[in-house]
Amino acid sequence: MKHSANPQRLAISPSRHWLWNQKVAGAIAITLGVGIGWLWNQTDRSWRVLAADTLAMNPSLTPVSVSWTGLPLRQVADRLSELVRQPIIVDRRLDPDTRITLSVTQQPLADVLLAVASAADGDRAMLGSWMRLCPTGQATALEAARIQRTAEIASLPATCRMLAAKRREWSWPEGASPRDLLTKATDEGGIALDGIAAIPHDHFPAASLPPLSLADRLDLLLAHFDRRVAWKKRPSPTGEHELPRFRIVALPSATATATERTIGVIGRAGAGSQARQPPPALFSLRVEAPLEEVLTAVAQRLGLTLALDRESLQTKGIMPAEIVRLTIADATPKGLLDAILDPLALDWEIQEKQLRVNASPSP
Repeated sequence: MKHSANPQRLAISPSRHWLWNQKVAGAIAITLGVGIGWLWNQTDRSWRVLAADTLAMNPSLTPVSVSWTGLPLRQVADRLSELVRQPIIVDRRLDPDTRITLSVTQQPLADVLLAVASAADGDRAMLGSWMRLCPTGQATALEAARIQRTAEIASLPATCRMLAAKRREWSWPEGASPRDLLTKATDEGGIALDGIAAIPHDHFPAASLPPLSLADRLDLLLAHFDRRVAWKKRPSPTGEHELPRFRIVALPSATATATERTIGVIGRAGAGSQARQPPPALFSLRVEAPLEEVLTAVAQRLGLTLALDRESLQTKGIMPAEIVRLTIADATPKGLLDAILDPLALDWEIQEKQLRVNASPSP
């Protein structure tokens, strides 16, 4: 496939295809598509194609072009939300009037959000159906909570799972109270929620959100107060039949989660090193695409950025554009990375939210 500075002239190789099948606690999502997305590669100054459905399932990969000078943070979030058609929430503890100056061309949304968050002295969390600009350190806790929530909901009876997954739009006027919003959402959602009275009093700016699941809507609001819903059904205090009852709990400790991520090296391909317990997710992948493109997509799926040691690969005669052909089913993150990198004798590790791939020196 030839690259051109003009994306309108870029042709898609008919041999390139992706098939993702991610299983998370029994839920299955499949994507299959041809490329219609464009991403500018700053390293080799070229355009590359991203699969349409890969973009739909991986909004963090969406290429974004913006040029802002002194735009308030809240307006930045609103404009990015319109571009990617997903909510981007500004945490109540960040100054919404922080002035953002940024100019990028066709850069992944995850990178753009990270730059915006850094300018606001915060962090960013990619949470599937929505994204968040949040205080430093909170992103790891939110990502851990999302994994925990997936496992909890999967263990619920089918009727409760359907309530948690029911999607609807959500909007409120200027000055709305978080307690009132939670009460209304749970009443409409058909559940009872303990702990609403303990939420601090506040007034929120007006908002209008696209359809989101009940679980997403509740966690989106509660994250402002470092809380989430524990999706473990509680007994009725009266012993009588009533709505399914759940409770509000604190987010996982951000410090503990950050420590786990820092020391939690998943391992070297084929090395049999000690690994931390992976998230409760299985991946199936059928792919025929360049190595760097495959690793970038996998890293994004795992909530990471890719750090590819090109120099070490070059010493082994391995090019980032080398075509990877792989079919694998129901693999853990470690098994998926091993399957991609073992045939090339490449090392990998996860440190500080990065997937680091390199070729170790020959013995």
